[in-house]
Order: sequence, then C-alpha cells, then structure tokens
Amino acid sequence: MTHRPTVAVIGAGFSGVLTALRLLLAPDGPRVLLIERGARFGRGAAYSTTSPHHLLNVRATNMSAFVEQPSHFLDWLGQSGGAHPDQVFVTRDRYGQYLQSILRKAAGEAAADRLVLEHDEVRGLERDAEGWRVRLAVGRVLEADAVVLALGNLPPPAPEGVDPALAGSRLYASDPWAWSPADTPARGDILLLGTGLTAVDIALSIDGARPGARVVALSRRGFLPRRHAEVGAPDTPASAPKGSPLEVLQEIRRRGASDWRAAIDGLRPYVQSLWRGWSLAEKTRFLRHLRPWWDVHRHRLAPQVAARIEAFQKAGTLTIAAGRLEALVPTKDGAVATWRRAEAGPRSAGPSPW
Repeated sequence: MTHRPTVAVIGAGFSGVLTALRLLLAPDGPRVLLIERGARFGRGAAYSTTSPHHLLNVRATNMSAFVEQPSHFLDWLGQSGGAHPDQVFVTRDRYGQYLQSILRKAAGEAAADRLVLEHDEVRGLERDAEGWRVRLAVGRVLEADAVVLALGNLPPPAPEGVDPALAGSRLYASDPWAWSPADTPARGDILLLGTGLTAVDIALSIDGARPGARVVALSRRGFLPRRHAEVGAPDTPASAPKGSPLEVLQEIRRRGASDWRAAIDGLRPYVQSLWRGWSLAEKTRFLRHLRPWWDVHRHRLAPQVAARIEAFQKAGTLTIAAGRLEALVPTKDGAVATWRRAEAGPRSAGPSPW
C-alpha cells in the first residue's frame, strides 16, 4: 500500500476547512489532520456569530466553497427554500452551517483515516529530519510531513495612545470577536476604534443589546464601507488592467463611469497578479494613498445593513469621526478619548463609562 503523507492544518475556520477539503478531493492526496481549538469546527471568528443582523458582505451567488461548482451554496440553500439569489445576503451563522455541513460530508465520505479532526490547541511546532512534530495542549504529539497555518486574523494590538492601565481593564475590549454583546455597558457613550466592516458589526450588536446607545466610531479617514446595489449586476468579463497603481486607478475610473461596483468587482481575478507585478515603491504608495478607498469600495455592506447604519446616523446614535487617536485614558467614571481631527485640532470625548 502506498504511503500517504500527512498534512496538519492548524485552524478550522473558513481557510482551514477549505484547505482540508481541497486536499481530500485529490484521490491520491494526503492524510489530513484538521486541528481546531475553538468550540466548533468550520466557524472561526467570522462565522461564529449567531446574530441575525450579521450578514455576509457578498451575495450568496458568489459564496460557493467550490470554484468548479459556482451554484453549490445556492443549491444548499435551496434545500430549505430561498429568495431571489441575486438579492440574498444570508447571515454569517447560516454560512457557518454550510461550511460545517460540507465538513461533515467530507468526514463521512473520506477513506479510513484520511481526515482526522483534532479538537485541541497547538502549543508548539518542531522541525525534525522526518517533517514536523505538532505539540498539543493535552500533551500529545502529532507527526506531519507538512503544516498549514490557517490561524485567521489575530487580535489587533492596542493603538498608540491607549493607557496600559485602561488596556488591561474591563473597559477596553481589545478583541472585538472575543467581546460579547452581553458586556455592553448599561449607560454612557461607547467608542469604537475603526469604521470598517467589523465596527459595523459591533455597532449592530450594541444596538441589539442596548437600543439607543450612543456610539462614536473613530478612524483616520472616517470612511464607512459603501453599500451593495439592491440587485446584483451580471458578471461581465473584463480584461486585466495594467500599469502602476495610478494607471490602474485611472482605468477603473474610466470603466466605472456608469457602474463603479461592476468595475471594482471586475478586478477580482487580477488582484493577486497586479500586486505581485508592482514594485515595492508602488505597493507602498498604494497602501498609503489608495488602500482605504479600495477597502470601502471592494468590501461593501449588504443593503439592509447599510440602511440600518444610515438610520443610526440619522437618529444620532452613531457618529462617524475622522481623526487620529492621541490618548485614551481611564477616569473615575469611565474613560476619556482625545483625538486630532483630520481637518482641525485635538478633540476630546467623554467621560464614557463602559
């Protein structure tokens, strides 16, 4: 019998599960050890939420786990009934269920010992002459020929200006996905550092736990993600843009004169080749000047989520601020944040008793 190499995949969120599945699809592929320390396989940080307000930021039509089966997710949704596919933004909880169902099916169909699920935390990796030794928290050691790190997004570091005493207190939530809506303070304003998709999710959770709570979301430019169109446009093949970041921007502006969303979406097949083709100086210029614009146009909000955020703003319960955080310090009643506005001098907000 031919010896199968062993691949250890550390992390069983979206990336880890899809990596394991692709390896299992190859008849002569390796044995897979899928290792997850979290409560559930197939969820990760993105799909662990159970909030009905946390929606995918991509339509269901484009969320198949298998590129060769573009309707796979829609077919799975159809088993329990579904709305018009070009208008569907399902909950992330639902998509997590989809990933888990695929993993269960793969586990049931895999040849004996092809897929091993290890519910434990990896505490160490050691290289030896034969491959890798993976040390688990329980004390066991697994041997593998190759290791894939599918760790997801790590908790962000505390921004400059955050007082260490505050950062170590219950008033400061350093990891938004380790924070529970049940921990929403009963009174006082709440400061969110960031205005991207994660900040939107947290604002929705805060409103669910404490309707009417006043939230200030602060980021360097104060950009919110743009909204998706109500109905998705059909995929239109587009040629690969060429040149520097500025030249690509000029080309996308030309293409997007009638529909900027289609122009942005048309870049998807070429993003990696564009990035690899740019020099270090061009990449640096893109990150400094264009990335914030790219992020909010590429990673958009479901229409119903965008409508809720706009309603919060109109009601005065959500304020978007543009500026640089200069200090965040604890006080007797909570905390005070000082930031320098993008267009003016320093501004203070607080106290905010989280």
